Amino acid sequence: VQIITGKGIQLNVRLAIDEKQLETVVVTGTRDKAWEKQLKNFEKVFFGNTQFAKACTILNPWVLEFKESKVNGKDFFTASAAQPLEIENTALGYRIDYYLKMMVSTSDGYNIMGEVRFKELPTNDPQVLKSYNQNRTQSYQGSLRHLMKALVTGSVKEEGFNLYTDKSGYENNPYRSAVFAAQLDKSIESF
Repeated sequence: VQIITGKGIQLNVRLAIDEKQLETVVVTGTRDKAWEKQLKNFEKVFFGNTQFAKACTILNPWVLEFKESKVNGKDFFTASAAQPLEIENTALGYRIDYYLKMMVSTSDGYNIMGEVRFKELPTNDPQVLKSYNQNRTQSYQGSLRHLMKALVTGSVKEEGFNLYTDKSGYENNPYRSAVFAAQLDKSIESF
């Protein structure tokens, strides 16, 4: 083919079929039991153990990476994600994209860092929508967000919260009874 500047060329090319039968290829794999155990551990920490947590499903768990390590005799479990976690909560009616930066868990507690985006699950069923709204209200009542809003609006008592503070002289007391009532009016008092 010779190309000349300023002139167009049209070619009609016919391809000949050359059928070949390839051998059958079978791909098999085994489930990684250790990774599945880590996934269950992650879900337990990430979702918690409330009734609504049980309705959460990670739709793309393969984006998660886990690491277990020991530092100064303490077990650390960490997780990160290469892409946003796609989560569906069928109790509250949300599709959630969670941009997990890092999750660290030890026997002392956990820390989760990330950003979240909620999108309502579409439904035309009024009963399902009613269930979503009731569950959302139930989930909100008594939550940290509910407490913070009550603090900002000055309606702590009206919203059903009781606040307590350290009594004078007990501000730095690291030892507390596991029974709240045992501490009341001894080392803590109503705020």
